[in-house]
Amino acid sequence: MKPITFFVLLVTMILFMTPLKMSAQEDVSDAKTCVVLTLKDCSEYCTGAQCYQFTNNCTYKVKVTWKSKQPSGKWISGDVYLDPGETSTETYWCPYIEVTWSYVKA
Repeated sequence: MKPITFFVLLVTMILFMTPLKMSAQEDVSDAKTCVVLTLKDCSEYCTGAQCYQFTNNCTYKVKVTWKSKQPSGKWISGDVYLDPGETSTETYWCPYIEVTWSYVKA
């Protein structure tokens, strides 16, 4: 391969790869959540319990909705409203089997 052809191919690859790399980095930062769920063992309350708190690191008020599966298979749910920088009161799921949660701007 001639040196000039190699150089052109190399520059072309760099030009095409750079925008892809930048957009992937932007996608990763956009995927970060600003609401955080913190869990810790709370077996002192009941076997298999998990204490939880939601922290709002967003710049806006949020509504967090959670659902917890009970041993009977029934789901219970609740909502928590948090201002920016606020952390919910520590509560627990007893026992912790399966939990789903999401948040929206309130």
